[in-house]
Amino acid sequence: MKYKALIEKQFDDSKRQLEHSQHILDLDVKSWFDKHEVENYAKEIVEGEKLDEDKYKISRHVGLIAEDLAEAGLIEHVVYGSDGEIEGIEYDRLWIHLLPVIKELKNRIKVLEEKQNESK
Repeated sequence: MKYKALIEKQFDDSKRQLEHSQHILDLDVKSWFDKHEVENYAKEIVEGEKLDEDKYKISRHVGLIAEDLAEAGLIEHVVYGSDGEIEGIEYDRLWIHLLPVIKELKNRIKVLEEKQNESK
């Protein structure tokens, strides 16, 4: 592999991987206002002048909360700062946990279809 070294499975057996990956289903989509935008806007209102050249538009963001990911046990996709505090989420890699979940569902559907065909 050109850009990877020491490639291995996350867990040795597929059952442990599935149990771990299923935690993605425990997450809830949330919405929030960006704390920096809100604080900056409030400060501008109080002081009565623009503090920054950037034009802040207070709007809701939708996504996952990094602390929820950590609590669900998916810490490998939580980004930590140099101070050890949670900073964000590796959204671009989080989806991989859907693969074992979908494979399991596919297998369950196959078994159910086979049972249904046998009973005909």
